[in-house]
Amino acid sequence: GEAPGVTELQRLTHLHSTPYRIEGFDISNLMGTHTVASIVVFEGGRPRKSEYRKMRIRGLDKPDDFFSMHQAVYRRFTGSLADNMPMPDLLLIDGGKGQLSAARRALDEAGVEVPMLGLAKRFETIIREGTEDIIVPHTHPGLRLLINVRDEAHRTAVGFNRKQRGNAMTKSVLDDVPGIGPKRRDALLAHFSSLGELQKASLEQLASIPGVGESAARAILAFFSENTPTPPAEDTPDSETISSQS
Repeated sequence: GEAPGVTELQRLTHLHSTPYRIEGFDISNLMGTHTVASIVVFEGGRPRKSEYRKMRIRGLDKPDDFFSMHQAVYRRFTGSLADNMPMPDLLLIDGGKGQLSAARRALDEAGVEVPMLGLAKRFETIIREGTEDIIVPHTHPGLRLLINVRDEAHRTAVGFNRKQRGNAMTKSVLDDVPGIGPKRRDALLAHFSSLGELQKASLEQLASIPGVGESAARAILAFFSENTPTPPAEDTPDSETISSQS
């Protein structure tokens, strides 16, 4: 059975077919670095986590949401992602008219036609292309479904971004440890999920990682006892995130 919201959403937005498979796109570039995109998939109103995809946005020197959204949508509908993912019935873009038109340009370039909606955070307004926006009470099952997709895309993008930033932070710290080359550094990065975890490791734990060995393990411990790099602070959710979950 379908979760509530699918048929209500179709009626509300006048879609020609049932939005059974919805793909939600979000861009995250916390602190302006490591821009990433998430694609989440809902089928019949429920998340299909095994279908989620994440990507790093390439070729950006400063944050640019329109560029990033265009690239994410274009890459989703070309190459291996296009080959391995079924066509969605609806795309939900996190953002307003600007993000929507960047996504539309990407679809045109990929030669794909998919219905698309945007969701503007401030009043949870449903943005449509070339026609008026839709505002309904937040309790409307069709809007609730879109909000769930958007929140899930946002959560996934932020989590992936944080992991990328954590890796970059750990990587730059390890580059400073004498005697740790790229091979050992990558072995350590593969083993620990954060800098804090790496700092807590014992000599035995470090030495037992394939490709690290005891002398490198001693060098790492010595380095950390002299320098204690501070891991990046967890990001506090911004006011928008808080209000959208109420």
